[in-house]
Amino acid sequence: MSGSTVANTVIVSGLKSSGPKWLLASTIFLTYMLMVMGNLVTTTGSGLACPDWPLCYGSVNPPKELSIWLEWGHRLIGGATGILTIFSVAYMWKRANKAIRFFMKALVALLLFVAVLGGVIVLVEAPLLNTFFRVALVSSHIILATIIFTSLILAFYAISDFNLSDRKLYSLSLFAVIYFQVILGIVVRYSKSSLGCPDFPLCFGNVFPPSLEPKILLHYTHRLFALGVFILALWRMVKNYRQGREQKLVSAITFVLVLTQATIGSLIVLTKMFYPLLILHGAMGFALLGWVAYQAAPYIVPPLKSGEEVGGEEGGVEMAGAG
Repeated sequence: MSGSTVANTVIVSGLKSSGPKWLLASTIFLTYMLMVMGNLVTTTGSGLACPDWPLCYGSVNPPKELSIWLEWGHRLIGGATGILTIFSVAYMWKRANKAIRFFMKALVALLLFVAVLGGVIVLVEAPLLNTFFRVALVSSHIILATIIFTSLILAFYAISDFNLSDRKLYSLSLFAVIYFQVILGIVVRYSKSSLGCPDFPLCFGNVFPPSLEPKILLHYTHRLFALGVFILALWRMVKNYRQGREQKLVSAITFVLVLTQATIGSLIVLTKMFYPLLILHGAMGFALLGWVAYQAAPYIVPPLKSGEEVGGEEGGVEMAGAG
């Protein structure tokens, strides 16, 4: 084995060691908790419990009230997530291929933008503004967080040794549809359209909504896409019935997650927005997004493989081919 080949193998092996995996996994987990916590803060109306930013009542130890500490805890988790994200980028930068570097640069840019956007939301008191601007501002905050979340998952796949993907067209289609559904759900939630159709499974007792008011139309469209996701997941689980054990397991888990999410969504309408269900619906939606993002990852970013060539002046690993 030549000296350059040995060097290449050492670099790739170093990147695939447990160190960066645990670092990225911890960052992904905290990002997920940050999004769940953000949903909790919004659901409980604690978004303006801290009237200033970045401190809370001008202190790192604000008054001991639940709503204040929900918002302050959300900010603390956000700070920890930011630090871990920067560490992940710094650790992987000189060891990563171009595809991973792209996600790393995007993560840092998005991280800074989301932090500033969070401050803007507080300073302009966006949660109290009943306008299109409020919906756009608050929704974009969590949508950007989902982009960071999925980018971290794609980077994690590139340094992982296991593959949970299905067929390319199905994996990418499911990821795209669920991502759109999550974004649509965020807009429904923050535009206060969760009860746009106050009954279920019909809408005002009809198959088609009797009105095309924005809130009703948003809610109804969200339901239609939920039905599409359900049919797609069910179809794939049936198709994989005679496939290998791994494919059957992956498609079954996907279907169970989709079914659970759909059930929670219907219960939200039937219970007239029971708060614990709203929080659980958000948590399940983000978990489902992460699950399908990992399945689509092989067709978006290739994994690192032993024997890839080191290229560039900074010693980065170049892609040898698709994963």
